[in-house]
Amino acid sequence: MSSLTKRKASTEHSSAKIAWTNEDTGSTDDITTTMYWYIMTMAWFGLFYPFKIFKDGPKEQLLSKTKLPRCRKTVMHFGFCFSLAFLLGMNCVRATVGIFVGDFLDLTRNFKLVHATWVTLCFVNTASLLYVSYKPEGLRAFFDQWNKSRKYAFLHFGFKTNGRKIKMKVIVYLTIALILVVFNIVSVGTIMFGGFGFASDSFSLVFSAPFKPTTTVKVFVHLLNVINGIAWIFPVIFFILLCSTLKDDLETYNTFLNKQTKDNNGKIGQNLTQLRIMHLELCKTINSLDSSFSWLLFTWFVLNIGNGCFIAFLLLNTSYDMFGTSVLVFWLIASCVYIGATSILAAILQEKVI
Repeated sequence: MSSLTKRKASTEHSSAKIAWTNEDTGSTDDITTTMYWYIMTMAWFGLFYPFKIFKDGPKEQLLSKTKLPRCRKTVMHFGFCFSLAFLLGMNCVRATVGIFVGDFLDLTRNFKLVHATWVTLCFVNTASLLYVSYKPEGLRAFFDQWNKSRKYAFLHFGFKTNGRKIKMKVIVYLTIALILVVFNIVSVGTIMFGGFGFASDSFSLVFSAPFKPTTTVKVFVHLLNVINGIAWIFPVIFFILLCSTLKDDLETYNTFLNKQTKDNNGKIGQNLTQLRIMHLELCKTINSLDSSFSWLLFTWFVLNIGNGCFIAFLLLNTSYDMFGTSVLVFWLIASCVYIGATSILAAILQEKVI
């Protein structure tokens, strides 16, 4: 009988995870479960090391589901940073050669100027991403504080959130990122190596500039395109997903705090005061995260404006077939969407924090 009682108490105690209440199932989901694929994808890229421990009563337990061997995390992080450094170096070489060295190609001055500006923006964006990836402390501190605030809200106030909706949102966003990366890789590779006549020659000339479009150069440039696609599409998706999820969380906090304050004629109890402190700490870590990513967000914004201008220049000054034109128009629309999505969500999140 005593063993049954112990087992029952243990089961009840273990359910008090770092979590929001899941209104769909009545159970609890800690943040590493709800946003599992988001966190794991960031870990695979080396952008974030999953939490090591969390407190369950007096004991500290490992989050085994997102625990990765130290050597594997180090290799992934090094590999991602090395790829970014490689991309950074090659964009630097292309920009320098295009601006200062001379004419490898018989190109107009306008094209050289637009192309050199575009590659320089790619260089600055990659440098910013490399800096943020090399120093991921801000992300770790942010997720840790986010977890703590969720734990307190669940234990003391029974906050409810739609865990199933968050999981679905994570899957949808990551799927969109994967589709964009695959489309970018396949479309550029198909046009450059597919032998589509003028379209292939024209694309090869543009992407290989300022070098001559030999087979070696085209292979090298396509490799850079693969790295570049992963390096700036996935972080944008990460940023949008984080802003979207945090916006919902902060709305839950603000609605609850306002209701409690109104119901108690402006007076708040000790638990509510502690919740408010947790809320302010979460806002503080969001501001810290925002400062870490502000330069990166700025370069995304500028890069996509430059990217849109470069694509528009190509469409207006070069003749492509239907497929080539469709790809360029798709890239132009994607650039506009990135600018709009990141700007709007960042502004909305900042409003919730304030």
